[in-house]
Amino acid sequence: MMKYLVVLLFILGSLDGHGQLTTSQVESWVKSCEPESGLDSLEWLYIINGVIYIKPEEELKSFDTKNQLLFIDYINTDSVESTFLKPNMLLILIGSSPKLKKEERAEKLQEQQMKFRDNSDTVLILHRNPNDPVLIINEKLISPEKAKQTISILNPKDVRYIQYVNHTSYALYGIRAKNGMVKILTKGYTH
Repeated sequence: MMKYLVVLLFILGSLDGHGQLTTSQVESWVKSCEPESGLDSLEWLYIINGVIYIKPEEELKSFDTKNQLLFIDYINTDSVESTFLKPNMLLILIGSSPKLKKEERAEKLQEQQMKFRDNSDTVLILHRNPNDPVLIINEKLISPEKAKQTISILNPKDVRYIQYVNHTSYALYGIRAKNGMVKILTKGYTH
């Protein structure tokens, strides 16, 4: 079975003063997502905006972490049945999320609001559900008790970026990380 994990780097508090990304930050973040998985023994190969890098230091510096919403996906090739991937390798996929177009905002927001709905009903339930993802708006963690209500009243016209990741760091969010994370930046927000 393919082991696939999507991680947001945007929430890292350990970025350097210039908002540049480094390999040590990427590696630390990935390892925090699966602390007991033995990722150190694998060869790491970076794919940044679709281009392969063995030593990605210079390319990573080009990311403006203060003004871009970044993501990392990683795949352990040992968990993928393939004839073209080398075993014992960790593929690190890095890119940035585009700003939403006006016509996309309502649809994307509605997709994320659906993640906060009770599975037995099509109505948005305003109580805490253990299956809700983590919600972060403008780099602020929204409590599980307020997440449903907060996302339900959000106006699509105010949304600049929306990103959903399947899993996120257990070290940061505890057991709720298994349900993924919804990250939203609004138009008026500045870092």
